[in-house]
Amino acid sequence: MTTTTRRSDSVRERRARKKGKASPTRRAPRRRATAPSPPPVVVRGNAMAGLAPQRKRSKRPRRRVDLPLRSGVDLVLPGIPIVHPGWRLLSAALSLLLGLTLFWAWGAAAYHVENIELAEGIQRLTPDDVLLLIPLRGTPIFAVDAAMLTAQIKAGFPELAEPRVSIGLPAKIRIQATERQPVLAWVQDGRTTWVDMQGVGFPPRGTVDSLVTVLAEAAPSSEAEAASRVSIPPKIVEACLQVSNIAPEGVPLVYSQEHGLGWQDPLGWQVYFGHQLNDIEGKLRTYVAIVNYLQANDIHPVLVSLEYPQAPYYRLTP
Repeated sequence: MTTTTRRSDSVRERRARKKGKASPTRRAPRRRATAPSPPPVVVRGNAMAGLAPQRKRSKRPRRRVDLPLRSGVDLVLPGIPIVHPGWRLLSAALSLLLGLTLFWAWGAAAYHVENIELAEGIQRLTPDDVLLLIPLRGTPIFAVDAAMLTAQIKAGFPELAEPRVSIGLPAKIRIQATERQPVLAWVQDGRTTWVDMQGVGFPPRGTVDSLVTVLAEAAPSSEAEAASRVSIPPKIVEACLQVSNIAPEGVPLVYSQEHGLGWQDPLGWQVYFGHQLNDIEGKLRTYVAIVNYLQANDIHPVLVSLEYPQAPYYRLTP
């Protein structure tokens, strides 16, 4: 039996042989294009608010601590940061310490005033007199103002000239001043005031011998101060001392704004020599003649005035 080969089969066989002989060609793998790296992003202003904060590493130096054990091994403890306090922290600490110290001292009994010290020249005034007028007992020494205390002492104790106050710790107050020396006992409206040579009046304190007593109707109007304080011109103080040397012993002097200065005569009347005492010797001679005349005529006046030597007079009624 004869087999007939088709032409189409022959063509397929040739094609198949050609494919078997040809070596397969491998293509080189394609390289993927690498995407360029994105440029750095710079964020400014409030844009950082939406980003998560990055934790920064502390740059503070730390002190390493090695703890040796008995076994010969060193135990390394976590590092302790070295703290360098600034001036603000130091100032705050000092302020806090000062405040606590002041608070403690304010309530401590050792810093509370219990007594005061007076200078040696002050004899009649006592510390109790000062503390009675100015209540300082129990006051913290930090609350005492030297200037204010000096003003209070000057106003309350006029017998002290130029007072000065010094304050020390823990609770020391010292008063230095010159104590005025009285020469007159000025009696006015039933109240006695001591007066020194400068004419400064102050309340009596203690005892002083040989004071010249003056019974006054009123203080001199030109120099008089408030009703609670008597001030006498120095020239009138000198006149009082001058008249006291010629007045009868133990007889008080008298003063009137109208008639001037004189004394209370033991014969029963007041005699005045006026405000001007330049010719006191002549006025005294005239007064002796008037007294002789009054006694010879049995006249009993209430006032004899020699203010004007050329025209002396006496008054029978007040």
